[in-house]
Amino acid sequence: KVEYFQADFAGMVPGLQASRMDMITAGLLITDERCESLSMSAAANVLIYQFAVKPGNPKGLKSIADLLEDDSILVLEAATTQERLAREILPDNKIITVSSRQDGVDAVRIGRADAYLAPGDNIAQVLASGGDKLDLTDPVTDMPKIGSCFVFRTDDADFSTAFAEDFAEMRASGEYAEIMDKYGADPARIDMPGVKLSC
Repeated sequence: KVEYFQADFAGMVPGLQASRMDMITAGLLITDERCESLSMSAAANVLIYQFAVKPGNPKGLKSIADLLEDDSILVLEAATTQERLAREILPDNKIITVSSRQDGVDAVRIGRADAYLAPGDNIAQVLASGGDKLDLTDPVTDMPKIGSCFVFRTDDADFSTAFAEDFAEMRASGEYAEIMDKYGADPARIDMPGVKLSC
């Protein structure tokens, strides 16, 4: 029996390491830092980052660096890879952080920020739930394309190995591609060239 619950993004890895959960299904990006302390599956998706902006993208934002040109403010979820990468480009006074996707979208809607940066698929799900219209930009030009995966504790080797075997079967049979397609994600992304797909 599987029990699901939602957690703030910043609390997921600490919760897993403290055994409050056995698996993270939120699609964490494969990074060298995470590979050192977590057991990460092969890529289940490739995240492509986009901005949510006011209709018409009035500031013409295409990259994180574009926000340096004026008083634009970027909103991001705290403790995410996109926050870390954005902070390498933008000073602290141009960034605000929130704890959920909905909060990020709402920050743009009310004018607290000019753009919300997140995986486009995730933003689209929030926008589809209703509220004032926002636009999704083309992929943000200075964000990498990185594989995302399921995550386990390093001392749960039997569980992560069994999962890997089942997941490989799902991919080989075409079942996983059908699931991805059902939710509007392109299953071919996993085979994109030049993307980090495993530790």
